[in-house]
Amino acid sequence: MNKVYGAVLFLAAVMLLPQPGRAELKQEYYFDGKTLKREEYLVNGRRDGLTRIYHRNGKVKVEAHFKDGALDGLARRFYKDGSLHTEWYFRNGIPHGESKLYLPNGNLLHVRHYTNGKLDYIDNYRDGRQVDRKFFSDDEQDRADAFESFPLLRTD
Repeated sequence: MNKVYGAVLFLAAVMLLPQPGRAELKQEYYFDGKTLKREEYLVNGRRDGLTRIYHRNGKVKVEAHFKDGALDGLARRFYKDGSLHTEWYFRNGIPHGESKLYLPNGNLLHVRHYTNGKLDYIDNYRDGRQVDRKFFSDDEQDRADAFESFPLLRTD
């Protein structure tokens, strides 16, 4: 009986260990120990899948998809009241497609259009209407601009 019990305990312990190539859920809490601050899935120590970062009030602050450690797909940031702040689309860690910035009242402020990390143009809006479009040449590119505007890793 002791051998069977020992074998069961051993198997249970092995199953609880992180397995290479399997997604592992990692959670972090605010100082109160109750309010979730961040949850993310890791595969081999790298983000893979959905990552969520929370405001102290418990509402989602950031929601982003990762693939093999890089942003890939939709990433969104929210105001403290839960309304949408920013939407970005990424491919292999760089902006690709539209990104949208919203005001706290829900009105669209601007839409940026990216191709493989290159900012092609920005549509600016006022009171829900497009007011202008600015095109960018290769000389005007600042690829870091995209990442400064979407501080995904900040938790403050």
